[in-house]
Amino acid sequence: MKYSRFEWLAMLVGSASIAGAVLATSRHGVPVEEGLAQALLLLVLVGAVHWGRRGGSIMAGIAAAAYLAMRVPLLVRDGLSADVAGLLVTHLFTYGVVGIGGGELCGRVRYLLARLESAENIDEPTALFNQRAITPVLCAMVGRYERYGESFAIVTIAIGDEAVTRPKSGPQRLLLLSVASRIRSGVRLVDDVARMDDGRFLIVMPHTPKAGAKVAAERLSGSVVRLLGASPEAVRTEILAVDGDLAAIRALSGLPKLPEGPAASDVAA
Repeated sequence: MKYSRFEWLAMLVGSASIAGAVLATSRHGVPVEEGLAQALLLLVLVGAVHWGRRGGSIMAGIAAAAYLAMRVPLLVRDGLSADVAGLLVTHLFTYGVVGIGGGELCGRVRYLLARLESAENIDEPTALFNQRAITPVLCAMVGRYERYGESFAIVTIAIGDEAVTRPKSGPQRLLLLSVASRIRSGVRLVDDVARMDDGRFLIVMPHTPKAGAKVAAERLSGSVVRLLGASPEAVRTEILAVDGDLAAIRALSGLPKLPEGPAASDVAA
């Protein structure tokens, strides 16, 4: 099963369950705000399933803020009574579990499905995609850019310590796995993360401009530096955006060079 099919199935089942809960509350005279609180859970579910833990966390925050705003009149009228506090804690906890926990689970399911589909596509030490798997993804994205102008960016992360990139002992392999998990959890679910044959980590970020990729690269490199307890110079990043670095991305993808003459923007048009 591909993750896209799992995504639609999860959204369908979740939507049906939430719709049933909203319908049940409306029939039993439950306040409209509580029905809307159930509906907000669908927003959190979509964020978790489609964007992973990061998207689920953002949607959970939005849903929590919206629910608190709806319940301001109740707080003003009754104060923070035990019943009101119970309602708030229940809904906020549910949003957090679905958004953060569900997003993390969906991220793991995605890589599990990829592993089951073909073990040859997974880098065994890190459980990320390997170069064999990410190369067709890059080729496809370059093709979509050249045909339809769909932009994307690439971030590579290189770690100078060979004890991490080429581990030989159990503790070193565990550290490499921790670095991979830190990078994977720091990006969106729609982003693809791979470990290249030369030891670099590569992140493909659809619909992302170079400025956005630079922010993500700085955040990720800082997180890895803190994890390793290393100096900032030990972790190097490179940002490539298809709008200005098409030739470099084509080379990274193993695609032939563009013929001399038309510019990359002409090809994309």
